[in-house]
Amino acid sequence: MIGKADPRSVFITPTMVNFLGRKYTIPFSFLPHFTAGLLFIFGRRFWMVLAGRLLCGLGNAVLFYAVPIYSSEIASKEIRGSLGTILQVSCSLGFLIMVSIGPHLSYLSCNIMFTIFVVVTFIPSLFVPETPYCLFIKGKTEESTKLLSSLRGSKSLADEEISAYTSTTDETIIKSKIISKTFIKAMMILIILSLLGMISGHNCVAFYLQTICISTNSSLSPELATAVVAFLSFLASCSSSFTTDRCGRKPILCWTALGMSFGMIGLGTFFYLKDSDYEITGLINFVPLVSMILVVIFYGAETKGKTIFEIQEALGAKRNKFETKI
Repeated sequence: MIGKADPRSVFITPTMVNFLGRKYTIPFSFLPHFTAGLLFIFGRRFWMVLAGRLLCGLGNAVLFYAVPIYSSEIASKEIRGSLGTILQVSCSLGFLIMVSIGPHLSYLSCNIMFTIFVVVTFIPSLFVPETPYCLFIKGKTEESTKLLSSLRGSKSLADEEISAYTSTTDETIIKSKIISKTFIKAMMILIILSLLGMISGHNCVAFYLQTICISTNSSLSPELATAVVAFLSFLASCSSSFTTDRCGRKPILCWTALGMSFGMIGLGTFFYLKDSDYEITGLINFVPLVSMILVVIFYGAETKGKTIFEIQEALGAKRNKFETKI
């Protein structure tokens, strides 16, 4: 758990994103990962491993904050939802690679591979453009307009977006939006979704995949079963890229939450029976495997909700539509 995130990054990252810009914050997040890789490779003390995990948590926190902002600002409204799933797809791919290759490598070889992946992914991040919105708030309106024109393929669309930037950076409008009911409601929805996602139990399942596979007492090796489950999770994450904008985020969020609930209920029931010395025979042995597949697939297919501004916009649109009908 120490490698999940550093709480201090919650305060550091927003300042870093605005000061360095989105473009340079993403490459910076690779520095803690690279340092951690060196600690894992050359470290000979236990505290070095803990320090490496802490650095990984710091790097993840910066990356998980900066990438969604970058993708939402660089993409048009039509593909913003699909492009926003790229982080989840990348996480699933990395998880698949590690559980497929990791069990067959030594500790040293596995960490060398990890460090090489960090370097390989770091190099392309140096050549990504800055987001139009970040250029605009730094006073580079001409560069922002030029970049928007190339991204949207139209000067008129770029001018419309620049006008929207102007309204969103007005301090009076920002203050009125922050104290509005729609903003507060959107903030509460995001907080609740984040808390529910953290306590959903997915991380426990991910950490103990092989242990759960061993408990099935099946002829399938734990390493192969874990790789299959990780592959299914990767496919589910890829599918979310195509279904997010077509099906909507709320229906997907509800269905994935329901699927994860069935999976967690199955796992909880199985291990409760096992701890109660209940005789586990026959098809019951496959309950944890099926339940585990449900958890990782539906978690991978989850959209992780909207950004606070998308939720606020949706709530405001619904309120305006209701008032018009009245």
